[in-house]
Amino acid sequence: MPQYVFKCSVCDAIAELYRAMKDRANPVQCRECGEPMRQQLTLPSLIIDGTDPAFPTAAGKWVRDRMRRMDKEKKNMAEHGTYK
Repeated sequence: MPQYVFKCSVCDAIAELYRAMKDRANPVQCRECGEPMRQQLTLPSLIIDGTDPAFPTAAGKWVRDRMRRMDKEKKNMAEHGTYK
């Protein structure tokens, strides 16, 4: 479910809400003053495996797996003339 950021045009309160795509057009009311909030334009948040700071060994695992694949490809190329 996508996360959307809303800002109140009256009291400048900010709300980050997870909403289903079907609810995208439904108005959001400010929790502070009850006025309608406007959706803010934000950049997407992406976490690419191997760079997640909460999982520091992911990068090392990726390197080890890649080295194994490269060794296998080199061996197959030497023996069969193909990487597969």
